[in-house]
Amino acid sequence: MDPIIYVLYDSITNSVFESQVLTPLLVKKCPVYIISFERDDSYQHVLERLKFPSSLTISIIKRTGCFKLKFAQLLTQKLSSFGHYRLIARGPLAALLCWYALNSQQCTHFTIQARGLLAQEFRYTHRDAIWYKKIWYRGKTWIIHWYEKQAYQQSHWFNHALQRKKNLVSYAIECVSPALKKYVIQTFNAKENAITIATDDIPHHVAKEKKLAWRAAVRTQLNVKPDTEVYCYAGSAKTWQCPQEIIKFFAQQYHQQSKSFLLILTQDIPIFEDLVQQYRLPKHAYKIMCITHKEIYRYLAAADNGILFREPDIINWVSRPTKLLEYHAVDLGVIHNDTVAYCTLAVQTPEQQ
Repeated sequence: MDPIIYVLYDSITNSVFESQVLTPLLVKKCPVYIISFERDDSYQHVLERLKFPSSLTISIIKRTGCFKLKFAQLLTQKLSSFGHYRLIARGPLAALLCWYALNSQQCTHFTIQARGLLAQEFRYTHRDAIWYKKIWYRGKTWIIHWYEKQAYQQSHWFNHALQRKKNLVSYAIECVSPALKKYVIQTFNAKENAITIATDDIPHHVAKEKKLAWRAAVRTQLNVKPDTEVYCYAGSAKTWQCPQEIIKFFAQQYHQQSKSFLLILTQDIPIFEDLVQQYRLPKHAYKIMCITHKEIYRYLAAADNGILFREPDIINWVSRPTKLLEYHAVDLGVIHNDTVAYCTLAVQTPEQQ
């Protein structure tokens, strides 16, 4: 089987690298090569922490400044050292570089992983900028949107570039959700028959026996009774993740039913501690913890419901949150605010509680 070359532009230090990039690649029954574009040396701390099998090799390309198509020359040099290979690019910028750099005589298949909306995310990040900076950000958003369109639609421009290499390579766009697929088709004019829905990075379902054992052990550890309704939130305290709405929702639940408990798994402990004090939750009604990714399912198993609130925006609507998949892996009910299309109709909204 041809080796896989995985091209990463959003850094090994990204919080989802281990769960969404590394874990799916480790189960591949072939050699895997990760080529990552890194701005600085902070990635080395991640590499020191993680253990990699001999079948996986990581190569780094240093990048400076903003996105430049000349980075494709560096990628071409890397790819030229391989024989036949399957190529995977995470996101539109990595895909754009790969379109330029791949050799259709060597690349047997090219997969573009569409995991979000880059231009919309940039627009959202700078939505509160001062008015004169918004002009610059609006122009940059347009440029990023143009990059996305070129990466996803495989335009005549790219066809012409690849024809100079004599053959067109077969390719697929792998979206994380049906909503993202619809958006990519309508907005970037991508070919519908080239788009698939990703499944490799969906976590495996936890066996019932293991889940029950974890549930009992963690509840004992947290001093939570078996008949207590446990709500869980796993994630950070970014504004778009609605941390205040999460605490407000639980406070309402607690006042209605005192046999309720909130488990928060986060790295942003001080923010959540301030919020629970603001809503005057008693200390016996909640626990805020920071755990490793390897422990996540063990602690989620102790809960009955997972909370997933997002701000209403297209970037959230088309997403497939990692935490939602983790909630599903341990059969949690999911309480959401109807801002993520991937949440099914069977999932409870706060109004249904």
